[in-house]
Amino acid sequence: MRIKGKGRGKEPANHERVKELMEMHKQGLEMFITVNECAAIMGCSVGALATRKWRGAAPPYLKMGPYLIRYKLSDVVAWMNGKNTPNL
Repeated sequence: MRIKGKGRGKEPANHERVKELMEMHKQGLEMFITVNECAAIMGCSVGALATRKWRGAAPPYLKMGPYLIRYKLSDVVAWMNGKNTPNL
């Protein structure tokens, strides 16, 4: 899977964390990831992810508390592989 960067060939600040998460996914480890990590994997901002979630055009998520949202890494990867996400 391609990791999208921002700007002219620049990598996101958490590029290493994204690589680490994708390696764990390849090993079959199930993880819950934060909104920031999900946005980095998807190559969008946290605000764009919130908009997509509101419109129903985002991976499934778990609400673990009033302000605590988590995504299953396998759900995010499966959603990205099976869905063409519109540019919002």
